[in-house]
Amino acid sequence: MTQSAVRIMLDIVTNGDLHLVERRSALKDLTLAMEKNSDSADSLSTYKELLPQSLLDLELTETEQSEIVQLLCEQIEREPMGSGLLTELLWAVGKSSARVSTNAFPCVLGCALERPLSGAELRQAILSLEDLSYTADNSELVAQLPRLNQLRSKVVASGNEASLEAIDSYFTKLAARKLPGL
Repeated sequence: MTQSAVRIMLDIVTNGDLHLVERRSALKDLTLAMEKNSDSADSLSTYKELLPQSLLDLELTETEQSEIVQLLCEQIEREPMGSGLLTELLWAVGKSSARVSTNAFPCVLGCALERPLSGAELRQAILSLEDLSYTADNSELVAQLPRLNQLRSKVVASGNEASLEAIDSYFTKLAARKLPGL
């Protein structure tokens, strides 16, 4: 698969006129290809089970991964409520590395705070923030603590069980990092 094929996949993901199944499939493949090229990649055998051969051979540079995440973040902002793709978009951005894409964390956090999300979408936003936190510097996380506390308040107010469990787990992991101000 060539870089132009990646562009085509991105075009499919961002084209709201296409069928949801096509968009989800392209997003899944694109995300797994990006993850395969990241620091947090699973073993190659995992991707052999999940990706077509053409995507297994694809090598994405950090710059290309960053560009993909930027486009996915832009799509998160544009994606209409109830489209059925927001959960997957949040998952996709969460699979990136904070080192590769500095805008991924603020993108997901902003979405979680500013958009009226379903319980599943809110839970996925929290899980993505947790994933992105693994590669984030402590100073970056400390700077986001006021907004993370706002998110915790939003989750508590929502009463959604799965989101409450996710935010509690996330803050437990943040506390283990001994972040100043937490």
